[in-house]
Amino acid sequence: MAAAEAAGHSCAEWIREAVLLHLKRPARKKTATPDPTILAELMGLRSIVQNLIAAASDLPQETVQQIAKHADSIKEGKAEEILKRLEHAHPEAK
Repeated sequence: MAAAEAAGHSCAEWIREAVLLHLKRPARKKTATPDPTILAELMGLRSIVQNLIAAASDLPQETVQQIAKHADSIKEGKAEEILKRLEHAHPEAK
């Protein structure tokens, strides 16, 4: 192996050092990509719920829109909170 020779090591030494260096690197955080089918279903359910609230109540459309706007403003924070709680409860699932 040319890299081992260039470093003045045997292949086994070079591989060992490479593995140890790799293990010492900080872990990269995984970014989750939502499943398109699940996301589409959630958006459909959201639309149904919002329309049902508007149709079944005497709330003005503006109030229903404010409720949806509030939900939009807190949803990411709440999702992160739940995911962190789950990570702490089940660290082996990472």
